[in-house]
Amino acid sequence: MIQQTITGTVTDDTGSPLPGANVLVRGTTTGTQTDFDGNYSITANEGDVLLFSYIGFAAQSVTVGSSTTINVSMQEDASQLAEVVVTGYTSQTRGDITGSVASVDISEAVKVPLVNASEALEGRVSGVTVTNAGTPGGSPKIVIRGFGTSNNTNPLYIIDGVQTDNPSILNSINPGDIEQMNVLKDGAAAIYGARASNGVVIITTKRGSYNQAEPTITFNAYTGISRATNLPDLLNVQQHGDMIFQSLANDGASVEHPQYGNGANPVVPGTVQGYTRVVSYDPITRAPRTASVTQPNGTDWFEEIT
Repeated sequence: MIQQTITGTVTDDTGSPLPGANVLVRGTTTGTQTDFDGNYSITANEGDVLLFSYIGFAAQSVTVGSSTTINVSMQEDASQLAEVVVTGYTSQTRGDITGSVASVDISEAVKVPLVNASEALEGRVSGVTVTNAGTPGGSPKIVIRGFGTSNNTNPLYIIDGVQTDNPSILNSINPGDIEQMNVLKDGAAAIYGARASNGVVIITTKRGSYNQAEPTITFNAYTGISRATNLPDLLNVQQHGDMIFQSLANDGASVEHPQYGNGANPVVPGTVQGYTRVVSYDPITRAPRTASVTQPNGTDWFEEIT
């Protein structure tokens, strides 16, 4: 196919030229930018597709025909710039924000099951480290911009205008109720003073709007079963006695033990007598028992609690 030189002008919807707009031939590395007056010149074949893009404007594509002049009028795409972000005691559009403010895309975060609100921050905000507690219901540890002090490193949390530095508050917030979650770093958090020296996490929950014609109810539910793997193989009571007797025999010591006796083999007693810590109570009379029954197989407490 014979290449031809395509020229034209890129303007906005008011007719003003857009300098620095990108013009690219789709599927190739051939591209150029418009000059100060919005003019461009590029070599392309008939049937090629020219891609026009500019920051803040919706991208357009035009197929090259027989004409060598292609003028493009681009339309503003303010979907990102017009997004309202809660920063401090006020709300701003994203295009007006000059501080270091990061927002979490909640619509994407809730597509996976979230145990608490802190999990919505994991891997979604740069400079934020989230460490979940190893105990059920434990408070997560959130650090913004690393450890800046050896003292308290918890950020300040603002939940619908209420301030707290207790990270356990994140366990009581349903991730599905969050409308917006923003993280203020460095100077952007200065409005809250010394309490915000470790950054600020602002959470705005969903609420009804004045122009909402009908109430909306959204229900999400998750269910699942988790089970620990690679569990240790624990000894029962009899095996524990065998191990002790074998250890004593290997050391050349006298084979005897206050619990398993001093015979050729360890004997698990049927009851444990006189040991106040294991004395239980009769469920009917509530009188204390002087002996507690023991089972040779013991109790695998690791299995019971997992």
